[in-house]
Parts: sequence; C-alpha cells; structure tokens
Amino acid sequence: MNLDEKLETVTKGMKAVQESVEPLSRAALTPTLVQNGGSDERSLLLRKHGTLVAEWESVQDESDVLREELKEDKWLTVFRTVTEQADGMMSSLEKAVNRCQVSLVLIAIVAMLLRLCRTSFGKSIDVGLMNCCLRQQALIKLTILL
Repeated sequence: MNLDEKLETVTKGMKAVQESVEPLSRAALTPTLVQNGGSDERSLLLRKHGTLVAEWESVQDESDVLREELKEDKWLTVFRTVTEQADGMMSSLEKAVNRCQVSLVLIAIVAMLLRLCRTSFGKSIDVGLMNCCLRQQALIKLTILL
C-alpha cells in the first residue's frame, strides 16, 4: 500500500469522524444550559476533535511537501541517467577521435612513402610502387587492428 492509498484511507476515516462529531459541534453552538456535567465531556471531546483535525491538516501539508520533494528526486534521477549516457557518448567520441588522429598520421606516412617511391623509382615505378603500396596496406591493416 503506497502513501496515497494510506492517506485516502485516513481521509475516509476523518470524514466519518467529522460526520459523527458534527451534531455535537452544532449542539455546542446553540445556547443551552445543561445541569449535569455533560457539557464538560462534550467540550473535551470537541477540543480533542479540533486537535485531531489540526494534526490531520498538518499531515496533509507534510505529505504535499514530500510529494514535491519526490518529484524533485525523480528529476535528479533523470538528470543523473542523462549525464551517465552523455559521459558514455563522450568516451565513445573520444575513442573515435583518437582513431581518426591515428588514421591521419598513417595517411601522412603513406603520402611520404609514395613521394619517396616516386623519387626513388622515377616515372617507371611499376614494381617499386607495387611493393610500396603493399607495405602501405600492411600498415593500414595494422592500424585498423589497433
């Protein structure tokens, strides 16, 4: 049974008590003189009822405050979850950026190797270029595995 259900049950009980005490409170408002000590008991009962009603209103106010705090706690949970997801995405992006940087370095190395092959073998670089390209492919495969 959650808090709202419990409060609803007590609210029904408070309504029943209010209905039971209402005839006494109406009788207390009418000016009648009672010879026996019944008015003392009645006034004591009405004071206790007034105290009960005041405490019940206080409980309802506190439950409203708690509800608001729980709503805030739900938002904090949502923000924590979103923050964790964003952190996960950032680490994933950092890995991707690092891989891109490694790839850029390898591309620069490959470009330097191509220039070296062209200068070493001149215009007829058929065999030399082929060997150079094979080395470059091996370097690229090696970096992909990293």
